[in-house]
Parts: sequence; structure tokens; C-alpha cells
Amino acid sequence: MNSSFSPSRRLRHVFEWLGVWGVGRSVALLPRQAVWGLGGMAGRLAARVDRRGLNVAMANLEAAFPGRYPANELRSLATESYCQFACTFLDLFWSRRLDRRRREAWTRYIYADQGVVEEACRGGALFITPHYGNFEWMASLWPPGLTVIAQDFKNPRITPLFAAERSRFGNSVIPQERAFLRLLKLIKRGSHAGLLPDLTTKPGKTATTVEAFGMPLSVTVLPAALAARTGCPVIPAMCRPEAGGRYRFDIGCPLYFTPEDSPHQVARRCWEAFEPVIREDPAPWLWMYKHWRYLPGEAEASRWPFYANRSKAFDRQLERDGWSGVA
Repeated sequence: MNSSFSPSRRLRHVFEWLGVWGVGRSVALLPRQAVWGLGGMAGRLAARVDRRGLNVAMANLEAAFPGRYPANELRSLATESYCQFACTFLDLFWSRRLDRRRREAWTRYIYADQGVVEEACRGGALFITPHYGNFEWMASLWPPGLTVIAQDFKNPRITPLFAAERSRFGNSVIPQERAFLRLLKLIKRGSHAGLLPDLTTKPGKTATTVEAFGMPLSVTVLPAALAARTGCPVIPAMCRPEAGGRYRFDIGCPLYFTPEDSPHQVARRCWEAFEPVIREDPAPWLWMYKHWRYLPGEAEASRWPFYANRSKAFDRQLERDGWSGVA
């Protein structure tokens, strides 16, 4: 463990580890419906306690759907987003009970074209999914042999707990450090890699721009870089919650790119596979995350969430990516 932490922080880390370990062990003993109910209770409680996060979620929803929802519905959607995230967290630990029978009972797979996807999977492929629904099960259960990137926790004691659960079904978890080179080698050897490409990336060489709900996001360039270097198919997939704690895995048709495709073009086509689903059913997306941190220089600030700030680096990125204007 990192000896640079103060004694009080190291003690706090121990208690946090005990809490996560205890929750994980306890959840694994519960029946499915109890876990789903507990997740809903925890999510509603978190929405009440985390005022800052709730305000971010409501601001994001208002920016994404201007005038579509009254304030009470915005709050309901934001609260449901908390509930979905809580269920995802609990399900990660409950998944140790997912034998074959339970997997068939609680998950189902819907392919846009199963034959095309299976053919694309014969070689190395890059699977992408947003932080939507039970993205933890998406990354853990399908496809077999997947290697995914996971961000380390600030508490180094907790990281191994989550890594163990995420790799329970044979998939591998690697840290963000040197991830590009490791994934590049894996795909060239015919293995599969997985990414969650919808988190904000600091503007610069490692980022590109995608339009989400009419507003530009700064996202990772990694999918584009891997697709350009390997020629591998990029397969979009989403885990959609259904009634009673079940999940539907939607697997889209493979996307193919050439070295001539810009990172911006790759990111746009990938996002186009996700946004229609989020528009149709917004609540399962991670709305409490600050997706739109960077405000374009010419944009009207009132259109953006309150936390957005202007950034010269983002303006340069928009110019580089040929951004034509804002909604």
C-alpha cells in the first residue's frame, strides 16, 4: 500500500475496504429481487444525500432535453439514474451467483445481426459500451475473453476487490497506464478489447470531439487509434434494464474504419449507435457525471450545464476537428 498516505487516510482506507468487502459478501447472499429492491432504496437515498450530484444530473438532463421535461420529471429521471447505478454496483458483487441457469433467467442477448457479429469476432475486435444500464455486467459477461480498462480507485485497497469481481467470468482488467499499447498487442493477436468511451477527456492530443445531444463532448481518442492501427471491427453494445431486475444486451453491427477516417469521424459514428437509445430511455445513463465540462467560446452559456467552463484548449480541439458550430 502507498506509504505516502497519512495515518488518518490509511485508516480511512481500511474502513472503506471493510465496508465494500462487507457489502459484497452480504449482497451475494441475497435473492435477486432483494438485491434489486435494495439497489432502488440505495439510489433514492443517494439522490437525497448527494445534492451536488443530483443538481449536476438535473442540469445535464435539462441541457440534453431543453423544455421536454418539467422540474419534477427531471428530478425523477435523475433519481432513477442513481437507482440504476446503485443496482449496477450491487449486481457486480451479486454476479458471483450467476451460474448458467441464473444467467439465462436474468439476461438475454439481442443481436442486430448475429451472424455478422460472430464473423467479426473471429479475429480481434474492439467492443464499446457507454455507462448505461448494467455496464458492469456488459463488460463482465460478454464476450468471453474480453480485456477491459478500469480506472483505479483513489483507495488502493478497493481496486483489487472490484478487479476480482470484474474478472470472475474469465475477462481481464487492466489499468489505464500504458493501456493503448497493451490493447494494441491483444487485438493484433486476435483477442478482444473493451472500452467505455463516454467519459470526458481533457482536451488535447488524446481527445477528440463528438456531438452529444447537440453539444460537443471531449472524449477519448483510444477507439479511433486502435481501429486505425489494427483495422479491427468496432462493435457497439448496450445493456438495457428490463422489468424485475433483468437485463437485455443489445449488440449492434460491427463498424469498420480505415486509416483515412479521422478520430472525430470514428467517435461520431460510435456515439450515433448510443444516443438514440439514451433519448428513448434516458434514466439508465450516468447523468450525475459532468459530461459537458468544456464550453465552446462562441456558445451561449445558458444552453450548457452550470458547471461548464470555457477552455481555449477545447476551442483549439473544436477547430482541429472541424466543429461547425453549436446548437
